[in-house]
Amino acid sequence: MRGVSLRGRVPRLAAAAIVERLERLDEGSGQAVHDAMDTLGGLLRFDAAIAYGIQSSPGGIEISVLGSAKTFRPWMVQATVGFMRAVRPIFGLYDSSRPEPWQRNRALVFDDFEQVDRSRLALWPLFLRLGVDRSDQLRALVCDGPSLLAWVGGFRREKFQPEEKRILDGFVPAFRRRLRLERQLGRERLRAAALPAALEAVSAPAFLLAPSRRILHANAAGRALLERDGAGTRESLRSGQGFSLTRVSSPGLAELVLAVREAPAADAAPRLRSAAARWSLTRRERQVLALLARGDANKTIAAALRVAEGTVETFVTRLMHKAQVGSRSALLAELWKNERRGAS
Repeated sequence: MRGVSLRGRVPRLAAAAIVERLERLDEGSGQAVHDAMDTLGGLLRFDAAIAYGIQSSPGGIEISVLGSAKTFRPWMVQATVGFMRAVRPIFGLYDSSRPEPWQRNRALVFDDFEQVDRSRLALWPLFLRLGVDRSDQLRALVCDGPSLLAWVGGFRREKFQPEEKRILDGFVPAFRRRLRLERQLGRERLRAAALPAALEAVSAPAFLLAPSRRILHANAAGRALLERDGAGTRESLRSGQGFSLTRVSSPGLAELVLAVREAPAADAAPRLRSAAARWSLTRRERQVLALLARGDANKTIAAALRVAEGTVETFVTRLMHKAQVGSRSALLAELWKNERRGAS
């Protein structure tokens, strides 16, 4: 199991079920994180386990419950969402708008925060209501760069052990890949037939593959990557190197594979310099384009540049206008072509 250290057959089977669920996209289902949290809650013996996302809005903050264990009762979910909407986005232990680097993508417990006075935490009244005021907390802030994707974890009265922290650490990459994919696609419930159109909204090179890894569809950025390095790209897709792979299950169809490039090119600077000169980009436009080339979503870019998400949308629109294209994916395709022209 990638990144997960467990002893015993039963825990290993439970861990495999969590990762397998997160790495599969079932047609018409948005239950992946919910199912994973229910299994994780049992594996780590949480008294209460939940995964939730937070997004700032003009009216305050928006809370979305992505999944919870059966032990996290519906009234507890409602109490959590209601309370958090009423308070500021800085909850005492982390800033939801931009978590500190040392807190991102790692499992932490209360003991990791020196001299935490729980009674002064903004969430303390909620802890009292949920009955977890004397509990230990084990959680991970799953982030995409500086942007928070989700809070994943839970509580129990017995202290968590270092091995249990390592177990949750091992699941963070799978949660990150899944949540980043859902953010890139813009929705959780998808039909297999709609995936080709959905991929055009993904700025990173993305491919829909047959079980044999034959390419069935590529978005604009993916097609540009194939033109630039067809043999190398196909080999990477066969091996999975450099791509986030998600199985797509659809009734009556063979299982497909959705592949989204995880990392930017080894050296993005030459093509970005060429594009900046060709399209007469401002400094901020160059920054946004560089983050788009990395595959970042608007919220992630906004957090990295410390601007509003609407401001990022404005810059993306300007970039598309200057490149004379109609989509983010086509913009990145032009960037790849731009690099190829510069090298010829």
